[in-house]
Amino acid sequence: MTIGVLTIEILIPNSQSLKDKRHVIQSMIQKMKNQFNVAVAEVESQDLLQRSTLAVVSVNSSQPELNRTMDYVVNWVEKEYDIEMIRFGVEYR
Repeated sequence: MTIGVLTIEILIPNSQSLKDKRHVIQSMIQKMKNQFNVAVAEVESQDLLQRSTLAVVSVNSSQPELNRTMDYVVNWVEKEYDIEMIRFGVEYR
């Protein structure tokens, strides 16, 4: 069994308030959960207006399959939302 943890730091340039930011983040989290069957949480920068860090976790018996899932998530976030991805990284345990 392998656990993959994807950390994504994003910038939401069109966010004018915390309410705007939370709307984008909650939408993103719910769609990721539904589409990729992963666990997602905002783990840092909750009180910053345009920045957020999300942790995406998935479990699989195959590390190549986890790699594929994490790649799909990263590509989907870049295409689906009007955000700037500052950095991302994946850890396996």
